[in-house]
This record gives sequence, structure tokens and C-alpha cells, in this order.
Amino acid sequence: MNPESLFSKKLSIGKPHETKKNQGLSRAWIRCPSGRRVDLLEPSPLDIEISDIALSLSRISRWAGMTATPYGFSVAQHCVLVVKIMEWMIDNTPSYRTMVRKSGLSKKHWLLAGLCHDAAEAYLGGDLCGPAKAAMKDNAYKNMEEALQTAIYIRLGLPAELPEDLRKIVKYADRASAYAEAVLIVGFSPEEAEPLFGITTPLNDHAFLDTMSGEEAMRSYLSLYKRLKLV
Repeated sequence: MNPESLFSKKLSIGKPHETKKNQGLSRAWIRCPSGRRVDLLEPSPLDIEISDIALSLSRISRWAGMTATPYGFSVAQHCVLVVKIMEWMIDNTPSYRTMVRKSGLSKKHWLLAGLCHDAAEAYLGGDLCGPAKAAMKDNAYKNMEEALQTAIYIRLGLPAELPEDLRKIVKYADRASAYAEAVLIVGFSPEEAEPLFGITTPLNDHAFLDTMSGEEAMRSYLSLYKRLKLV
């Protein structure tokens, strides 16, 4: 790409203008393809669009992109797998079905929470790998992530604070998906992965994961959202 084809004349670069609201930052928001402007420090549910989330997550690779696959395993594809694991768990475990019934929320609510459990990453620029996140000393990233997740839950018709049992099932399915990904496409041995993710159920002998292109992953995410949509 030739810079001369981008700019009309010799570059003149000045200092970014700070805002009174966010002293020290030239801006604390991002512009999305939908036209929405999302404030990362004070996100509004009104600025959340599922199309922006699906597009971004379909372009973000898990495992820092370090998978031996034709495509990176996107966060969008991971979220779809988490929902499928959740549905399988709920349909085949009476105690989980009881949890759903007692929560006062429908099964759709539970599965939608699984689909959007990593949605904040769409606005934070990527999937920060676990070791890096664990090593962060302050709560700045965590606070932004939690504020965004709350705005996303509200926008999609979910409770701002998910019930503990629901959070637990999402986390179980998330870890099960991560375990399968680690062994099948990242290169972990089962013995190495089991203590890291707490999964002791062996994978099937012929288990495999297909990775999708970004466009396929986005379509899969949006198709599942359409089935689970509440509002």
C-alpha cells in the first residue's frame, strides 16, 4: 500500500485534543460499523448492536491465534460451541433443568447468556489470553469488561446481574470448550489440559473441531442469536 495514495499532501501531525471528561485520554470510545459510538468507561446499552459484536468476535482469534488450523478459532465460533455444550448439559442433566426452572428465566435466557458471555471482547480489541489477564495488577481491564458486559446483558434483555447458577453453567461450558480447543487444535495433551481446566471427562476417540472463516463464524453467531433473541 502506497502512503501517497492515502493522503492528499505532505503529512502534518499535531497533538490529539483531550476531553474534559477523560483527562489524559484523547478519547475513551470506539466507532463501530453500525455507526454507534461506544464509550468504554461508561457504556450505554443503547449503543450496543449485535451486528457489531458478531463481526468483531468473528475476527478475533482465541489462543492468541496460536492454533494449528487453516483459520484461527474465533471467539464467535467459541461462543456458539459454548451454547451447544450448555444446551447438551441442560437437556441431559435433571439438576441443571431444575436450576433453569427455579431461576425464573427461560432456557433461552440461559443460552443467550452463553452466546454473549465474551461479547465485551468485541469492544476491547481482542481476546486477552488467560495468562496475560491473570498477570494484570490492577482492575482497569476487568472494570471495563464488566461494565461492557452489563450494558450488553441489558441491551439483549438479560438481567444486568446474572443469577449465580447461570454464571456457573456458563463457566462450566466455557471451560469444557476451552479444554476441547486446547487438546484438539492448540496442542495440549489431555494430561496437561485436565488440571488447567478441571475437565476429567475424556474426549471421544474421534473428536475434532473444524475452524471457520470469519464470515462463516459471523453467520453462525448471528443465526444462533436469531433463534435465542429475546427483545
